Amino acid sequence: MLGVVHCTLLGTLGAACCYGLSYTVGTGLVETADRRLMKGEGLTKIRTQVTRYRKDLLVYLLFLRLTPILPNWLVNLASPVVGVPLSTFVLATAAGIIPQTYLSVRFGAAVKVGENGSMVTVWDTLLVALIGATVLLVYRLRKRFTTE
Repeated sequence: MLGVVHCTLLGTLGAACCYGLSYTVGTGLVETADRRLMKGEGLTKIRTQVTRYRKDLLVYLLFLRLTPILPNWLVNLASPVVGVPLSTFVLATAAGIIPQTYLSVRFGAAVKVGENGSMVTVWDTLLVALIGATVLLVYRLRKRFTTE
């Protein structure tokens, strides 16, 4: 479990450094990268969604981290350009990379000791599903109690 903590902290730090670099360098370079690598569609999608989900930005960023809709590098670079606060970005990144980090650390540990058979157990899959369900449940409950 210590490996998951280390990897999550370092992954979040790396993403925050990418955010800071994008914030410092500016919009022009990020937009050029978007045009070349994503045909200009990535930033447009993110801007539209950030505006749409401004009140639920943390949940939206968590969703982006947990699903392969947009590449993580684009989320890292685009977030300061489209106005995502650093605190929201860091929290969503830390929570959103935990499932992937857990599985990566688990695979690495299995390879290191040379385990035979399945490297991912039913419990691993259930843990990742539980994390995703918890995020969704918290969002739904929060939405329900804030609208009433």
